Amino acid sequence: MTTQKEMVEQKIVEHVQIYSLHGKIQYANSDEIKHKMLENVNEEVLEYIIDLRAVTVIDSTGMGILLTFLKAVEGKKMSLVLEDPFLLELLLIAKLNQVFAIYTTVEEAIAGKREE
Repeated sequence: MTTQKEMVEQKIVEHVQIYSLHGKIQYANSDEIKHKMLENVNEEVLEYIIDLRAVTVIDSTGMGILLTFLKAVEGKKMSLVLEDPFLLELLLIAKLNQVFAIYTTVEEAIAGKREE
């Protein structure tokens, strides 16, 4: 069971490891979040999904966490899930849509179906 203070939850569904991030992902907590994500990597899974739907703020350091994680799981598929139009716009400005597949639901990400 997770406490309200936990910002990173993870679970494995079939061949996919899903990380759910919560709250503000910024410089002040970036080391803690990065550490929690990296220490829970299951290298036996085929794919990683980062669910950002409960994230309220992300800064450039938070975006850096995503890139660091991608490098750590090199060779594996990695997708992002988010609904917030503002956060999506930030990721588009940073051109992270060229690095990650972006979906609006975890189910779409697992299925690999994006709305274009």
